[in-house]
Amino acid sequence: MMGAHSIRGRAEKVIDVVSDRAWRIKSTDIKSTDIKGTDTKGTDTKDLAIQELKERIDEWAKEASVGGRILAYERKGQGKENIVPLLERPGIRAWRNFTVPMSMREVEPDVPLIMNSMHLGDAPRWRVRPPPKKEEADADERKNTHDEGSGPPFQALQGQELAGRTFSVWLPGEAEARKVRFMAAGDPKPPKNTQVVVAHPDLRQPDGVPGFAHGKLGWKELQDAETGEPRINLRIRRPGATTSLQLSKSEWEAFSGIGTVVEE
Repeated sequence: MMGAHSIRGRAEKVIDVVSDRAWRIKSTDIKSTDIKGTDTKGTDTKDLAIQELKERIDEWAKEASVGGRILAYERKGQGKENIVPLLERPGIRAWRNFTVPMSMREVEPDVPLIMNSMHLGDAPRWRVRPPPKKEEADADERKNTHDEGSGPPFQALQGQELAGRTFSVWLPGEAEARKVRFMAAGDPKPPKNTQVVVAHPDLRQPDGVPGFAHGKLGWKELQDAETGEPRINLRIRRPGATTSLQLSKSEWEAFSGIGTVVEE
């Protein structure tokens, strides 16, 4: 049986190999370098890979520390009534950290569909798309330029005392400013999947600015693989811009840098 140090060493080796491969693949894309030739997105991808791998190892360590049961990849064989599976099969629920495809049909790439147009009837008459209404055009322009004094995303929050206050904030991907109400000291955390803005110096989303993140709120308690101490993995999810932040349990309980996007 391998000792804790041997297991930790193998886990760290896996993190190094997988994150290095993620960096190499991303760095081959010429678009991932800036005008000075410095790799930017490749480094971000490697950092994200390390973060995601450590999260899964911490979750694995937490599950393995629960007594009175056997943790296995799948519930099979003798004594399976005492076995708890680590891996989950894909189903109707949202995929989680240990959801794993179990069939080649679930991992093979899609096959392109070839259409034989000889058997199609007459196509409908093509019509010119009408120009957008003035309100839609104005909204698109504000989204792309942030004019009328709006400034870049999160500008209204920078350098401000946030607790208990409401701000009108321009958010990435939004066509107009949104009201964001931040927690006051002692307020309960917003429910999971709430649209939020989170302020913390260690946060950054690809399309945002350092110190802020916008998206759906999620969090999970994990166990640190090295110290055994509980940690909270805070996740802010938005298509193409998911980011995470790890806090100690005491930091999480005192953390108030979460603002709820007010639905109007």
